[in-house]
Formats: sequence, structure tokens, C-alpha cells
Amino acid sequence: MEKNVLTVARFLEKKRANFSFPKANIAVVLGSGLGIFVDSLNLKKEIPYSKIPYFPSSTPGHSIE
Repeated sequence: MEKNVLTVARFLEKKRANFSFPKANIAVVLGSGLGIFVDSLNLKKEIPYSKIPYFPSSTPGHSIE
């Protein structure tokens, strides 16, 4: 499991660098029904769960990003 966590951390760090954002102090992970909150953010980048190694796929009726 530790290997999986490290793989995910490296993947997300590469994505952050590709977005040309400074290192983040905060990450927001929302549950279903809270996606409208994202619309209020000025700076946002989305990474679909399906693109993140070892993350679960979407449940029918839910958007997972």
C-alpha cells in the first residue's frame, strides 16, 4: 500500500507542475452533491479520478473528479 501512496503522490506532483501552479497548501476533495462549490473557486484544476493511479472508478449516478 505504501508503494501505491507514493505512486499517487508522484503522479499528483507531476500534474501540479504541469498546471504551472505553485505548491498547494490546500486540496479540496468533495463528496457527491458538493460539486457546485467548485463553481465558486477562482483558481481550479480538475483531475478525474479515473486518471489517478489506484483510485476507484465512478459509481453510477456520481461524477468522480
